[in-house]
Amino acid sequence: MAGSSKTIGCIGKCTSGLSLEELDRLTDDIQRTLAHAQGRKIFRKYLSHGRRKTDLACLDLYEQVAEYIDNERSYRLNTKSPSVEPLLADFNLALSAAEDLDDVSEIDLALLERYTQAADSRSRESMLDVLEETRSRMTNHLRQAHKGFRAYAKQPCPRS
Repeated sequence: MAGSSKTIGCIGKCTSGLSLEELDRLTDDIQRTLAHAQGRKIFRKYLSHGRRKTDLACLDLYEQVAEYIDNERSYRLNTKSPSVEPLLADFNLALSAAEDLDDVSEIDLALLERYTQAADSRSRESMLDVLEETRSRMTNHLRQAHKGFRAYAKQPCPRS
Protein backbone atom coordinates (compact mmCIF):
# COMPACT_ATOMS: atom_id res chain seq x y z
CA MET A 1 0.00 0.00 0.00
CA ALA A 2 1.39 3.42 -0.91
CA GLY A 3 2.28 5.70 2.01
CA SER A 4 -0.20 8.37 0.92
CA SER A 5 -3.17 6.01 0.99
CA LYS A 6 -2.17 4.01 4.10
CA THR A 7 -4.89 4.14 6.73
CA ILE A 8 -4.20 4.84 10.39
CA GLY A 9 -5.92 2.10 12.37
CA CYS A 10 -5.65 3.31 15.94
CA ILE A 11 -4.46 6.01 18.27
CA GLY A 12 -4.66 4.39 21.65
CA LYS A 13 -8.04 3.27 20.39
CA CYS A 14 -9.58 3.09 16.92
CA THR A 15 -9.60 6.32 14.90
CA SER A 16 -12.30 5.11 12.52
CA GLY A 17 -9.85 4.44 9.68
CA LEU A 18 -8.61 7.93 8.84
CA SER A 19 -6.12 8.17 5.99
CA LEU A 20 -2.70 9.63 6.75
CA GLU A 21 -3.67 12.83 4.92
CA GLU A 22 -6.91 13.19 6.89
CA LEU A 23 -5.15 12.52 10.17
CA ASP A 24 -2.37 14.97 9.29
CA ARG A 25 -4.89 17.66 8.39
CA LEU A 26 -6.97 17.12 11.55
CA THR A 27 -3.97 17.13 13.85
CA ASP A 28 -2.04 19.95 12.14
CA ASP A 29 -2.87 22.54 14.80
CA ILE A 30 -4.99 22.81 17.91
CA GLN A 31 -7.66 25.00 16.31
CA ARG A 32 -8.19 22.54 13.46
CA THR A 33 -8.34 19.60 15.86
CA LEU A 34 -10.87 21.32 18.12
CA ALA A 35 -12.97 22.65 15.23
CA HIS A 36 -13.61 19.18 13.81
CA ALA A 37 -15.73 16.58 15.62
CA GLN A 38 -13.49 13.69 14.50
CA GLY A 39 -10.40 15.65 15.58
CA ARG A 40 -11.86 16.22 19.04
CA LYS A 41 -12.85 12.56 19.26
CA ILE A 42 -9.36 11.21 18.61
CA PHE A 43 -7.78 13.96 20.75
CA ARG A 44 -10.11 12.90 23.59
CA LYS A 45 -8.99 9.28 23.13
CA TYR A 46 -5.36 10.38 23.31
CA LEU A 47 -6.00 12.39 26.50
CA SER A 48 -7.98 9.54 28.03
CA HIS A 49 -5.32 6.98 27.11
CA GLY A 50 -2.73 9.22 28.79
CA ARG A 51 -4.95 9.69 31.86
CA ARG A 52 -4.82 13.46 31.46
CA LYS A 53 -7.85 14.27 33.60
CA THR A 54 -7.33 18.03 33.77
CA ASP A 55 -6.86 18.25 30.00
CA LEU A 56 -10.00 16.14 29.52
CA ALA A 57 -11.93 18.50 31.79
CA CYS A 58 -10.64 21.46 29.74
CA LEU A 59 -11.72 19.73 26.53
CA ASP A 60 -15.14 19.15 28.11
CA LEU A 61 -15.43 22.84 28.98
CA TYR A 62 -14.26 23.81 25.49
CA GLU A 63 -16.99 21.65 23.93
CA GLN A 64 -19.58 22.89 26.41
CA VAL A 65 -19.00 26.59 25.74
CA ALA A 66 -18.69 26.02 21.98
CA GLU A 67 -22.10 24.32 22.05
CA TYR A 68 -23.61 27.17 24.08
CA ILE A 69 -22.23 29.76 21.65
CA ASP A 70 -23.59 27.83 18.65
CA ASN A 71 -26.96 27.30 20.36
CA GLU A 72 -27.28 31.01 21.11
CA ARG A 73 -26.43 32.03 17.55
CA SER A 74 -28.95 29.58 16.15
CA TYR A 75 -31.59 30.63 18.69
CA ARG A 76 -31.18 34.31 17.80
CA LEU A 77 -31.46 33.57 14.08
CA ASN A 78 -34.59 31.46 14.48
CA THR A 79 -36.46 33.47 17.13
CA LYS A 80 -38.21 36.76 16.53
CA SER A 81 -37.83 38.11 20.07
CA PRO A 82 -35.17 35.96 21.74
CA SER A 83 -35.14 35.77 25.52
CA VAL A 84 -31.84 35.96 27.37
CA GLU A 85 -32.97 33.20 29.77
CA PRO A 86 -31.74 30.16 27.77
CA LEU A 87 -28.32 31.77 27.37
CA LEU A 88 -28.21 32.73 31.04
CA ALA A 89 -28.98 29.13 32.05
CA ASP A 90 -26.20 27.81 29.80
CA PHE A 91 -23.87 30.58 30.97
CA ASN A 92 -24.37 29.60 34.61
CA LEU A 93 -23.60 25.96 33.76
CA ALA A 94 -20.37 27.08 32.07
CA LEU A 95 -19.49 29.18 35.12
CA SER A 96 -20.02 26.19 37.39
CA ALA A 97 -17.80 24.02 35.18
CA ALA A 98 -15.12 26.74 35.06
CA GLU A 99 -15.15 27.05 38.86
CA ASP A 100 -14.48 23.32 39.09
CA LEU A 101 -11.22 23.84 37.17
CA ASP A 102 -9.48 25.71 39.97
CA ASP A 103 -6.18 23.98 39.15
CA VAL A 104 -6.14 25.39 35.59
CA SER A 105 -4.21 28.66 35.41
CA GLU A 106 -6.26 29.90 32.45
CA ILE A 107 -9.34 29.94 34.69
CA ASP A 108 -8.23 32.81 36.87
CA LEU A 109 -10.06 35.11 39.25
CA ALA A 110 -10.36 37.81 36.57
CA LEU A 111 -12.24 35.44 34.26
CA LEU A 112 -14.53 34.26 37.06
CA GLU A 113 -15.25 37.90 37.94
CA ARG A 114 -16.14 38.55 34.29
CA TYR A 115 -18.61 35.66 34.51
CA THR A 116 -20.23 37.21 37.57
CA GLN A 117 -20.40 40.68 36.01
CA ALA A 118 -21.85 39.36 32.76
CA ALA A 119 -24.45 37.26 34.57
CA ASP A 120 -25.43 40.20 36.78
CA SER A 121 -25.77 42.49 33.75
CA ARG A 122 -27.83 39.89 31.85
CA SER A 123 -26.18 41.28 28.72
CA ARG A 124 -26.28 38.77 25.89
CA GLU A 125 -23.15 40.26 24.31
CA SER A 126 -21.22 40.26 27.60
CA MET A 127 -22.09 36.64 28.24
CA LEU A 128 -21.10 35.62 24.72
CA ASP A 129 -17.82 37.52 25.07
CA VAL A 130 -17.00 35.62 28.28
CA LEU A 131 -17.92 32.30 26.66
CA GLU A 132 -15.68 33.14 23.68
CA GLU A 133 -12.87 34.07 26.07
CA THR A 134 -13.34 30.78 27.93
CA ARG A 135 -13.18 28.83 24.68
CA SER A 136 -10.01 30.68 23.71
CA ARG A 137 -8.40 30.02 27.10
CA MET A 138 -9.25 26.32 26.92
CA THR A 139 -7.67 26.20 23.46
CA ASN A 140 -4.53 27.78 24.90
CA HIS A 141 -4.48 25.34 27.80
CA LEU A 142 -4.82 22.35 25.45
CA ARG A 143 -2.05 23.58 23.14
CA GLN A 144 0.72 21.82 25.11
CA ALA A 145 -1.15 18.50 25.23
CA HIS A 146 -1.79 18.86 21.50
CA LYS A 147 1.96 18.88 20.78
CA GLY A 148 2.25 15.39 22.24
CA PHE A 149 -0.93 14.33 20.47
CA ARG A 150 0.42 15.54 17.13
CA ALA A 151 3.63 13.54 17.59
CA TYR A 152 1.68 10.48 18.73
CA ALA A 153 -0.74 10.75 15.82
CA LYS A 154 2.14 10.56 13.34
CA GLN A 155 3.42 7.28 14.79
CA PRO A 156 2.39 4.01 13.15
CA CYS A 157 -0.57 2.18 14.59
CA PRO A 158 0.60 0.22 17.65
CA ARG A 159 -1.60 -2.70 16.58
CA SER A 160 0.08 -3.15 13.21
